[in-house]
Amino acid sequence: MSHCDTEPQLAQYFTNCSADISSSNEDHTSQYAASWTPYVEIQGKEPLEEYRYKSAEELQSTPAEGLLHVYPGGGYTVLLKGAPIDIILNLDRLQRENWIDMNTRAIFVELSMYNAQVNYFSVIQLMIEIPAEGYLLPSAWVESVRLIKYQGKDADIIIFFENYCDRITYRNSKYILFVSDYRTYYT
Repeated sequence: MSHCDTEPQLAQYFTNCSADISSSNEDHTSQYAASWTPYVEIQGKEPLEEYRYKSAEELQSTPAEGLLHVYPGGGYTVLLKGAPIDIILNLDRLQRENWIDMNTRAIFVELSMYNAQVNYFSVIQLMIEIPAEGYLLPSAWVESVRLIKYQGKDADIIIFFENYCDRITYRNSKYILFVSDYRTYYT
């Protein structure tokens, strides 16, 4: 948890203080109980997955660059999948438990979807950064890409034009190399 020290002269005016995150004060506690209380292992009771720290390797993620910081890729995660009513109930429970609290510095929502009509995959990342001052700084990144290129009515056309472009590139690069070698030799 990121806390800061207050100057003694100002301490009477502030009841709490929260510092911005850095690599030195980022929380890597392996497991918490609900509402971020210390975890005590109880026989036969599974710990809550959303209060377990996961490294970037476990999440297969890379650092994410926000508007304020670069976030290392690890953290506490919730998988939102299943029936819509189950997702709503899970989010309500997390809200009651203050899963997003004054120590939260960034929230990431990552989605991926496939549109079969146009054969496009879309990856969406929504990020909300929450600096120590408490305001919300949202940003979004959306990328759509056609991963299955050679499918459908236009597959033959795509293959033809890709081969055509490859041949032109090959021919022009041979010409450029020949002319540049020729000019260097005779000048």
